[in-house]
Amino acid sequence: MEPRYISKQENELLIGGMINQGFGVGIAANTSFLKEFDLKVIPLKLKKDYRVIYLVYNKVDYISAAAENFINYIAINKINL
Repeated sequence: MEPRYISKQENELLIGGMINQGFGVGIAANTSFLKEFDLKVIPLKLKKDYRVIYLVYNKVDYISAAAENFINYIAINKINL
């Protein structure tokens, strides 16, 4: 599986804002900016010498089948990025 993306953002505030507006799912560091939105945040397993990142998506809005498949794939396989 290779994710397709429509946007790359420079910071978690922009990522959270886009997801909050219904642009699917994203991968971001867990910063205070993400707490500004009503998002579902799932921790991802990473090597210890890396920054902790999370898969985030809007838990209220409709999620496309492709986005849901991606979320499930990440959750089931516990991807090591």
